[in-house]
Amino acid sequence: MRPAGWLLVVAIGTVWAVAVGLGPGAGATEPEDQRLRVTPDSVTRGQQTTAYGSGFCKPPRCSAVSIVLDGTTVARGAADSHGRFSLSFRPTVDPGRYTVTATQSTNKGTWEATTGLVVRASETARTTRTTTTSSTAPKSSKPSSTSTNKKKASRSPTPSTSTPLPTRPPLPPPSSTTPATPSTPTSTTDVLAIYDTKPVPRADYLGWIWWLLPAAVAAFAAIAYAAWRQHRDGAGAASHRRR
Repeated sequence: MRPAGWLLVVAIGTVWAVAVGLGPGAGATEPEDQRLRVTPDSVTRGQQTTAYGSGFCKPPRCSAVSIVLDGTTVARGAADSHGRFSLSFRPTVDPGRYTVTATQSTNKGTWEATTGLVVRASETARTTRTTTTSSTAPKSSKPSSTSTNKKKASRSPTPSTSTPLPTRPPLPPPSSTTPATPSTPTSTTDVLAIYDTKPVPRADYLGWIWWLLPAAVAAFAAIAYAAWRQHRDGAGAASHRRR
């Protein structure tokens, strides 16, 4: 086979390698794991919080990352070239403990990571219960005894009665009002995932371009040079035969 033929084979192989390296499934290897954390992890209803994730995939090879709270998507965005993202949202669910999920679709399935979130009641929605206790002493009145004096000098005795003095009841004590102390749920960090700061394996195929493209350019240049030289040699031989 002539040198031009070998160069053509090398060029075709190089172009094929570049096409494979830039294909839709190139480099979409699954990282070790996906991580998710929410900061702050304890908020009041309607307060903004941010979800941070790592180990995900950058579009267009993968879909955007969706943040799901209580079955509802509250935020959506794309991961960067390192597989990290930060998405903010405001929870409007009832107070309680919830699970936050970050999910993403890839050509190899669905990637997801979960963490915990505590939602507290807003300050305006809290009600203060008061308990009023009043005590009143019972009124008691005891009539005084009635004395009857008989006059010996009179045949028809006339009884003499004494009027009882009224007893003033004691004043009731003032009512006491004791506000109830509302219980505020506290954040528990034991249910939260720890944010992984170590380097995450990422699918970056841009490194292929830096050595595949120069090889392809060099191969095409060699083919062009060989074709030009072959054409020149053929033209020289034909001119020599005419002479």
